[in-house]
Amino acid sequence: MKSFLWFVIGVASAVVGAFALSRSPQGKAVLDNLSAGADAFIDAMTDEYDSRRSDNQV
Repeated sequence: MKSFLWFVIGVASAVVGAFALSRSPQGKAVLDNLSAGADAFIDAMTDEYDSRRSDNQV
């Protein structure tokens, strides 16, 4: 139960921190950069998955 409590505290802290960071122009730029990187990673993973999936179909 103690681990779950620390998990909840960590998630809540991250949400509050991200909200505070997004309020400044520099923080918004950091979060936009992070979001763009995550989007690029997801697109690359999706392309690779689709490529491997089509290679395995006969």
